[in-house]
Amino acid sequence: MAQSIEFEGKWQELKKRFEEKLVGRFQAIDMAWQALTSRPDDEQALSALFHQVHSLAGSGATFGYEDLSSLSRGLEPLIDPQGEMRGKPLEGARRAAVEARLMALRSQARAINAQI
Repeated sequence: MAQSIEFEGKWQELKKRFEEKLVGRFQAIDMAWQALTSRPDDEQALSALFHQVHSLAGSGATFGYEDLSSLSRGLEPLIDPQGEMRGKPLEGARRAAVEARLMALRSQARAINAQI
């Protein structure tokens, strides 16, 4: 019983830390996105964006934020530097789809921050 209470306390502490760092995660996502929009064929910027979004998909699910995780997972195929879009610049409909999903992610993150 004591171990369960201790675990729950540590779990809540980790979840709170995740929530607090959400703003910083989106700053990193926005920086990667800005770099990519200024250079649509920049594989390094694409990789940085993918890494941030992929990490958010996993950690969001871990801490019970399924909507955040689902939105992130939906974005991954569009920006996966090793996926079927490899080598293709981020333009046109693909770019618009990424922008829309990023906007939805930001909205979800704001909702989470409003709860804490």
